[in-house]
Amino acid sequence: IGLVHLSLATLDPRSREVVRLKFEEDLSYKEIADRTGLGTGHVGYLLHHALKALGSELARTGLVP
Repeated sequence: IGLVHLSLATLDPRSREVVRLKFEEDLSYKEIADRTGLGTGHVGYLLHHALKALGSELARTGLVP
């Protein structure tokens, strides 16, 4: 879990907030969009790229293959 939190720190603040809302607060894309003022498509885009970046960072550290 510590490496995941460190990897989250590599994301830009907006992406980090979208990931937090999705996975810590279990909000839907629509709820995240309403909370942040982003469009639902932009929420999906940010989540996709943030998760891809997190996966790459965790792979770099050797946590995941």
